[in-house]
Amino acid sequence: MSMKHLQLRPRQFLTGIIAVSFVAVFSALMLFVTNDPLQRSQDTRKQAAIPEQGTIAEIKITPAAASIEVGKSSSFVISGLTGGSDTYGFQFVGAIDTANIENISITSHPQANLGFPVATVTGSEIVIFATHPNITPAVNISSFQDLATISFTAKKAGTVTITPNQSNSKVIDKTSSVNILKPMSAANIQIAHRIPQ
Repeated sequence: MSMKHLQLRPRQFLTGIIAVSFVAVFSALMLFVTNDPLQRSQDTRKQAAIPEQGTIAEIKITPAAASIEVGKSSSFVISGLTGGSDTYGFQFVGAIDTANIENISITSHPQANLGFPVATVTGSEIVIFATHPNITPAVNISSFQDLATISFTAKKAGTVTITPNQSNSKVIDKTSSVNILKPMSAANIQIAHRIPQ
């Protein structure tokens, strides 16, 4: 075979370059998609966008008393703050131990910057969803504001406890779309037949 037969024509040469370029670009694109660097960079940006420790949102459960007698009524107040961050509002999910209590009810505390699409106690599950009454404006509360009061009557000696559901309770930052709610603590009230004087 002579050298003359091995020479490529300009058109064949150009087609070969285009084919090789296409394969290289396609391979690079597949590597990009499978490694997902864009997603990782977004995750990094989201992590960086979480406010400083002093501006993390909180929801707390405050018992009205450390202990009460059987037959008496008491309550827990659930309050929250966004720590100065613009958020979509509060979502609190928790469980109340109903073994020693009855007549459980919930009263929401709507305010000028806080409305309540949901505030319920169903069986032992508590659900509170509080946002701005006009929905779209941010909820930004720098000091604790009462969200709801959960009342009950003690029917027998023991303990009544409210345990937050950490994974379903959220305060979502409007800028970063990250949950900025600090971990919460359970709260309880002791129920006695008679409280010593």
